[in-house]
Amino acid sequence: MITVVIPTMWKYKPFIRFLTDLTWVSSIGEIIIIDNNPTERPDDRVLNFPRIKLVTFGHNIYVNPAWNLGVEQAQYDKICLLNDDVIVDLKIFNRMNMFLNPSVGLCGICPGLTEEFGHPPIDTGEINLIHTPFQYNARTHFGLGTLMFFHKDVYIPVIEGLDLYWGDNFIYDTLYYKMNKNYLITNCFYYSPNAQTTSTIENANEILNRESMIYNREMPKIIHEIISSR
Repeated sequence: MITVVIPTMWKYKPFIRFLTDLTWVSSIGEIIIIDNNPTERPDDRVLNFPRIKLVTFGHNIYVNPAWNLGVEQAQYDKICLLNDDVIVDLKIFNRMNMFLNPSVGLCGICPGLTEEFGHPPIDTGEINLIHTPFQYNARTHFGLGTLMFFHKDVYIPVIEGLDLYWGDNFIYDTLYYKMNKNYLITNCFYYSPNAQTTSTIENANEILNRESMIYNREMPKIIHEIISSR
């Protein structure tokens, strides 16, 4: 069974409908919603569904701390980190439930943006997994952070100081150096308008500049520690 972790600020209106669809997926054992904006939480009965666990601190704790919290509280070992502005083929959850184990690293979506980023196209929707033995690349792996799967046993929490940015890079690269068994999920029907939440944050550029300095300073040390401990 899979634990799905979804941080949200309720900015993408179709999210609540897709959340309803997720509750019908047999391989999803629980859905942990980190509510970063409870004042805009919709009044919808799906939020009372038994498999949905709603967590809030009354304010925005930001996405990376929300991911860490969701993984920590997960009841199941197979984890999905899902953006609230993503609509994806529900078959992906059954596929990943069969595929994930502690010997697999990160499996992240490839949105199929062939013209913009040279991604493999989405055509038949049969859902393929392609081993990607490379460090995170902004072009090749664009969109990967919107839908990621991994086993709880291999997760390395995103470091303190990275709240809004660099989380997907951190998770991808730590598991790349730890295991070198990361995969791209290709040929999977997928839609996202992208950045529905970050586009509403007023000081996003200031946060990006600050967190970029932290990431560039700390990541080489973390990689060195991972390589040394293998």
